[in-house]
Amino acid sequence: MKTFDEYSTEALRFSDYPRAGDDKKNKRVADQLNGMFYDDVPVLPGSATVRGVELAVLGAVPQSAQSLPVYPAMAMCGEAGEFAEKVKKAWRDQTPLDREGAAKELGDVLWYVAAAARDLGYSLEDVARMNIEKFVGRRQRGTLAGAGDNR
Repeated sequence: MKTFDEYSTEALRFSDYPRAGDDKKNKRVADQLNGMFYDDVPVLPGSATVRGVELAVLGAVPQSAQSLPVYPAMAMCGEAGEFAEKVKKAWRDQTPLDREGAAKELGDVLWYVAAAARDLGYSLEDVARMNIEKFVGRRQRGTLAGAGDNR
């Protein structure tokens, strides 16, 4: 059994998506987007400029938003959707669930959770610990049921 940190270290070796500050990867992706380069173009009136590579890859996103884990967030939703699709079809068609296939989709979700955590500056262990602490606190306050992030 691997720890979350061991899993993240091993799994994220396969990270292949553009992130802010990864100029080599961003250039490769920008080249794939037909080389749409615009040097020193202001992002917003009166704002700082963005290098052409970043503009092509990030679509003129303000620099304050460039550190968002956009790719892992979108991909995580896609993979969760693939898991849900397998469950839905088994339920709809009243057929056995392909448990191994469903587990593999959950593995893909886990990979993107680890990538998003890393992009936010946390380890997967940090995220798991914070999640447990959140639920322990809710149990202590008697707020496990209900709605809202800060209950």
